[in-house]
Amino acid sequence: MAYKSVIEILDAIKKKDISSSELTRYYLNQIKEKDTDLNCFISVTEEAAISKAQEIDNEISKGVIKPLSTTNSTKRYFLYERCKNFMWI
Repeated sequence: MAYKSVIEILDAIKKKDISSSELTRYYLNQIKEKDTDLNCFISVTEEAAISKAQEIDNEISKGVIKPLSTTNSTKRYFLYERCKNFMWI
């Protein structure tokens, strides 16, 4: 998933090849593995990210898939609502 486009990721979610929760855990693991070398993140809201991903999975199970619900809008929610300091990536 690391090198897939947003469109490819959303398509995989629609096809149920991956869930939002699985995708979130994948990226959280990538952060854990690589951030000690890269030092890119001031804070990571792991529990909140997993909780939001589960909410999105529940919506998807009801047939509701919002544009970018698993990507940029989720990132924006955590950056503005949960973190005091952030770097826009």
